[in-house]
Amino acid sequence: MSPWTSDYADEDLTFFMVVFRNFELAEATLRELRGHFPSSRVVVRSDGDSDPRYCVLSRRYELDYRSEERLFPARHGAAVVQRMF
Repeated sequence: MSPWTSDYADEDLTFFMVVFRNFELAEATLRELRGHFPSSRVVVRSDGDSDPRYCVLSRRYELDYRSEERLFPARHGAAVVQRMF
């Protein structure tokens, strides 16, 4: 068996990404991700960035996308991790 072969199908995988004020990088990352994992679940959370272009990406790349309040400042502690789960 090849070391690059796995027992996982795309549908078995979930990817999580936080976005904030870097639309171009997010778009390039999602384009690359979908090129390799077209059927995987992709969860994208905006950390307070209300750029409406993320909604377009959501439809284009079939994402579970939510625009949420900014949590990365230190006062929120583990809230970002809780959001992932």
